[in-house]
Amino acid sequence: MKSNIIIIIAFLSIFAFGDEISEIKGKISAVDTQIDSLKNIEGKYVARLDAMDKKLALLNQILAKLSEQKNNLEKNIARLEDSLNVQKENWEFHRKHLSNTLKQMYISGQMGQLELAFLSDDMESFSEGLVYLENLAKVRNKHIESAQNAWNKYSTTLNKLLISKDSLKNVIALTDDNRNSLNKLREEHRNMLAQIRRDKESRLELLATLKQSLTEIEKKLRQKETGGLEFAKQKGNLPCPLEKCQTIKKFGMVKDTKYGTMFNNPGVDFAAKEGENVHSVADGIVSDVVWLPGYQYVVIIHHGGGYYSIYGNLKNVVVQKEEKIKSGQLVGMVGDSTWLENEPKLHFEIRHGKSKYNPLVWLR
Repeated sequence: MKSNIIIIIAFLSIFAFGDEISEIKGKISAVDTQIDSLKNIEGKYVARLDAMDKKLALLNQILAKLSEQKNNLEKNIARLEDSLNVQKENWEFHRKHLSNTLKQMYISGQMGQLELAFLSDDMESFSEGLVYLENLAKVRNKHIESAQNAWNKYSTTLNKLLISKDSLKNVIALTDDNRNSLNKLREEHRNMLAQIRRDKESRLELLATLKQSLTEIEKKLRQKETGGLEFAKQKGNLPCPLEKCQTIKKFGMVKDTKYGTMFNNPGVDFAAKEGENVHSVADGIVSDVVWLPGYQYVVIIHHGGGYYSIYGNLKNVVVQKEEKIKSGQLVGMVGDSTWLENEPKLHFEIRHGKSKYNPLVWLR
């Protein structure tokens, strides 16, 4: 019974995933329109770059959904195949039982040549024979009903298995198509980024956009409040939001390696792998999830008393605004290369109100 419920839930999830993917495709279509319109406007490199970042993030979300759906389908197919084997054995048991009954009836002279034809091992002929037997001997109704139920369960499971296998083929094809689109867009994105980085004016525009994004983060933070003692007590003992924290850009004033422009980093940047899991450093409530140019998805978590931890450069987010989360809970996944570096990284901040704190002092 439990396995049947699991199969039904997994079967219905196929359609739920389809709705989610359709919704993401709708967002991609809107971003494509934005990208096309910006191509015709000279100098809108940064806006185009941000739109391409959004599309990359959405394609990654589709691939993540498809990967999850593929795993679920493969598990469901394995369950269906196990169930099918059991049901086939059950059906064979009832078939043999009724076949023996028919033979005995024939030997005793209770059955003619027409009934003998139903001794065939052919499933379709046998199912027709069941209908005949139902009218032939009411005394066998219980056995006939059991055989019919076994056959119906077998047929239903077989149909679900075939549908699931077709769905898996479609998911694999969709995955290939979206991965090809992702790789093509990545190449275009990298070429445009390389072009912008070579041009001083365009690079300075990138820096200005990044600064503006950081200003937008500050607007979403409340002033310092009373409370938050539990979080404050953890200073120097908070876990790394990644598997390992390797600093590649320190807290405070840093110099742009290309043109020497000074940039005030309100947090630290940690080296990461694309797709690496990012975890909350403490219990809290998700204050906001926003998209910011140059930082992709940003998650802001409030830990009480106006204390915040901030996670940027995420390509995918698995938490929602107002959601309560625990220390170590998955927040999202690190995105691809950032605007100023070729390698993926996590941007991480600790704030008390709008005051910026060096995160390295807070981590153990």
